[in-house]
Amino acid sequence: MESLEINGLHYRVVPQGSPERTGIAFLEHPRFSPSRYEAFEQMLHDDPSLQPRWAVKKNGQWEVLENRFPFDKSLTGYVAETFRDFSDASLNDVARTLFNRANHSDVINSQGLMVLKQTFRNWADASSARIPRQELADPLLMLPVITRTTNTGWLALPPSDAAGALRRLDFAPNHFSTEWNNFNADPSNYNLKRLVGSVLVRNGYEAFPLTIEHRGPTLVFTRANHDTVFFLKLGRVDGYAIRDITPPGNELSDPNLTARIGVPARTALLTAYAQNKVVWLLGGTQTTSSGWQSVFIIREG
Repeated sequence: MESLEINGLHYRVVPQGSPERTGIAFLEHPRFSPSRYEAFEQMLHDDPSLQPRWAVKKNGQWEVLENRFPFDKSLTGYVAETFRDFSDASLNDVARTLFNRANHSDVINSQGLMVLKQTFRNWADASSARIPRQELADPLLMLPVITRTTNTGWLALPPSDAAGALRRLDFAPNHFSTEWNNFNADPSNYNLKRLVGSVLVRNGYEAFPLTIEHRGPTLVFTRANHDTVFFLKLGRVDGYAIRDITPPGNELSDPNLTARIGVPARTALLTAYAQNKVVWLLGGTQTTSSGWQSVFIIREG
């Protein structure tokens, strides 16, 4: 279906929808045809009235939903609404990646617009909105698994690039300067767990209680109404590489695992592992000679 007739006028619809089946369509504005991320995001910033409009079929007739736009803020604005401490580069990387994966193309269509809208609603409140695709349920699930190119344990850790692909998530220390400064005053392994744990909570995650074990600093955390368990090994990075010689999952055989994460976290971890619902992460703090600073997370499994 290329167009809809409403009150005798024909309106072009955004392609690849199922309006006859769903009774919902996206109508194109004459001055803007949805295409790639940069143009769509710029439109939402500059003139959101140009975005596609909802049309619904009632009693056999199509009608436009007046004064209701699908998106009331930019895509990065939606990401920031849920993940308040993401750096600007991560906000852009996550929004771009979600846009491109919404319909498995860097050119958006009706199905992709619906996936975008439903995903943002789920991120804001997973108890009231279903996720359209499980791999989009959280930005951590959208991260690529890092490639280990050597057996030395060293992994390259270049900073995020706002114009590049999603490789990592960065939380901006200026958003939580008190916690960041407290950590830098006493950068122990325990305080590293405290810092990153507090940042996770600020961004909607639920971290299991910290243990006093200082060796192998680790956090286990979840997100409300999601069944994934995240296992995060922590470290402090000065420069552009992180060293990790333990393959993901090997921690389950660590005799000190309970001391590292606590009984409740270990129970949740083993249950999720049996269901193949554990995501293995690396993260911590990173500073570089240029003065760049971050609390970061990458995915290793």
